[in-house]
Amino acid sequence: MQEILIAAGYEVHIGSLNPEITERTEIKLPSGKTLVLRPLEKQDDRVGVDDFFPCAVLLNNDLSSGRPEILENIDQTLLPPLDLGWADRFKTEHFDHYKNVSNEFSKMVDIDPWLINPMSMQCGPVDFKEREGLECLAGAVNTVLQETQRYYDQHDIACKPFAIVKSDSGTYGMAIMSVDTPEDVLNLNRKQRNKMSSAKEGLVAKQMLVQEGVYTHETINDAVAEPVVYMIHNQVVGGFYRVHTGKTATDNLNSPGMHFESLSFATSCVMPDQTQAPDASPNRFYAYGVVARLALLAAAREIADAKREAANEKRPPHEFIDVGIVMDPIADIKPYKDSSFAMLLEAQRRGHQLHYMEPTDLFLKNGRPFAETTELKVWDRAKSDTTSQFYGFGASHETDLSELDIILIRQDPPFNNDYLYATHMLELAEAQACW
Repeated sequence: MQEILIAAGYEVHIGSLNPEITERTEIKLPSGKTLVLRPLEKQDDRVGVDDFFPCAVLLNNDLSSGRPEILENIDQTLLPPLDLGWADRFKTEHFDHYKNVSNEFSKMVDIDPWLINPMSMQCGPVDFKEREGLECLAGAVNTVLQETQRYYDQHDIACKPFAIVKSDSGTYGMAIMSVDTPEDVLNLNRKQRNKMSSAKEGLVAKQMLVQEGVYTHETINDAVAEPVVYMIHNQVVGGFYRVHTGKTATDNLNSPGMHFESLSFATSCVMPDQTQAPDASPNRFYAYGVVARLALLAAAREIADAKREAANEKRPPHEFIDVGIVMDPIADIKPYKDSSFAMLLEAQRRGHQLHYMEPTDLFLKNGRPFAETTELKVWDRAKSDTTSQFYGFGASHETDLSELDIILIRQDPPFNNDYLYATHMLELAEAQACW
């Protein structure tokens, strides 16, 4: 990846989160090349290595063990975002997006979406060691097997359905097994249950995912092989086969003993070859590319959702709020030096709605504080500009003050009955949840 980005004209250095990497470290690769690692460091709100602090950081870590503190709140583009690490997400979230994408695509080309989207069900919490939640898991397996059989019958597929049970987060082929019946889940021995409990970084798998099993019909030298497709932006650029000589067409190939073979496209495969059989190489690779593009679109939607959720967590309950201000007549102020006017400008800049009122606009109605409020717009003006309008009024409303999110009281002295009356009215509004 470093060589590809450098060839594209970028300056690229590799930083390490490993605490054991404390200085420049060279690693000799089987290819004869050398990989240079440097400890990642942080200056202010940017991370980098030595004196190199890039505009973008590519994260090649699935974050199973959590979110690195050094990467929190950095002022650089981070791909993928921390919110997509396994500490914060489930595979189910991606498959939900992929389901929506595949349904939309299938409707466009008039195919059964099942052909490109295997079924999946989330189940949990499950404690394999204590045998808790296994009945729920077996029920999910039974549902997936029955539904798969129904689709097999519908499409004249003469195969026996199977299901994959795996952790709903994490990678490395851990906490995963292939099952043929619900009883396979209920009859696990202690060794099998311990294996299904173990996830990457020593974590315990609790939330499980049950997926329809898909037969691996690809082979290389009579060994089962599954394709992995690489993409840059929206273009398929190649990939590799994961091959395992000791596994069958229903096994998990991401396990010890696997090896990799390059998946080189003889043609671009951007269009199917209608003169050849559906399972001919150009057409298989074309199909892989279509599914890869759909999965990438689903991933993009997942990233967008994660960013929105992260942003919402940092915002107050209402992104845009209603701000009321009780002040002396705005026409009499000097906007270039008035602090109340500066507050109004900033609140408006942030998108909040301004509601203007003067002390005489406040009144009680059925024991509740009300005011005759007027929508307000303000404009910044230079000190030397004494002719341009710096405010404008919109519609007026009889407003229950408890409906405003914040009320600012910005009256000038003196401390008289009018001021005292206004503060009492606002105390009533505060008691009804207005700030």
